[in-house]
Amino acid sequence: GTAKVGAALTPQPPLQMLVIAGAWAFDEEPESLGVNDEAEVNGRSWLSGLTWRFTPSSRFALTQRLYTTGLTYTNRNRTGDMLDDSQSAELGWRAYATVAVLDGGAGRDLLLEFGADALRLTGRHAQRRSLNDAIDLTGIADYRRSGRAASAYAQAIARPVPPLAVTAGARVDRWGPTSSCAASPWTKVD
Repeated sequence: GTAKVGAALTPQPPLQMLVIAGAWAFDEEPESLGVNDEAEVNGRSWLSGLTWRFTPSSRFALTQRLYTTGLTYTNRNRTGDMLDDSQSAELGWRAYATVAVLDGGAGRDLLLEFGADALRLTGRHAQRRSLNDAIDLTGIADYRRSGRAASAYAQAIARPVPPLAVTAGARVDRWGPTSSCAASPWTKVD
């Protein structure tokens, strides 16, 4: 089953919360199952987020979001031995803002947009199986890993002569597991 709850916690500035959770399970008839077959499976998943927006004027808006999502599951064989035990989770933060720097009238303006996000991923998995029809289970996988990533971007949108719009910006990404960075600039004319 699943459950979902959403709420606007405050009228001004807006603060919103979302929680979605689920659980599932199934059982197989054990008579026809082998030692490596899943007789009982249980799992849980979740997604929750908190969003707030700060708008001190009509020319500036900042939105931030904090969220977490994940999944856990276990699989057992007909005798109740653990075949799989797994969990993955993600914790993230994202922010973006818009600033109207210049309002030249008649549709001519300059708009700045910028944002950033940060992410932490974790995972673990243990897997056991019977090898060559052995009675006892043998561990064939067992790991715990985590990683981080972050990015930031900024762009300027100028409308010198409506409806012409010129956009220039750049994005920088950092990936922790590979210790690498990448930058990607762009320019666009509409």
